[in-house]
Amino acid sequence: MEKAAAGTPPSPHEETITRLIDRMMDRIEEGWPVPKMAAAAGMSERAFRNAFCAVTGVSPKVFYDRTRLSLAEKLLKLGTHNVKEIAARLGYSCRVFR
Repeated sequence: MEKAAAGTPPSPHEETITRLIDRMMDRIEEGWPVPKMAAAAGMSERAFRNAFCAVTGVSPKVFYDRTRLSLAEKLLKLGTHNVKEIAARLGYSCRVFR
């Protein structure tokens, strides 16, 4: 996880954001739009975006997109799943593969 700049005091929401990230990773295939993330964290969208950026250094959407792409890359390199299977596993739409 990326962190805010060195010397910046820890965010009071760090534990909440960390728990949410763990939950997202466990259920990555569900899809995690920012409103769903904010609701899961028990915060307004604006407060959530600010807290998430303070903890990770990036927006929630950027973090989620990078995480899915990184996992997709790792799974493709393993060679045990095809693109359609990986897309389904990570919550990408498979309409383009039909």
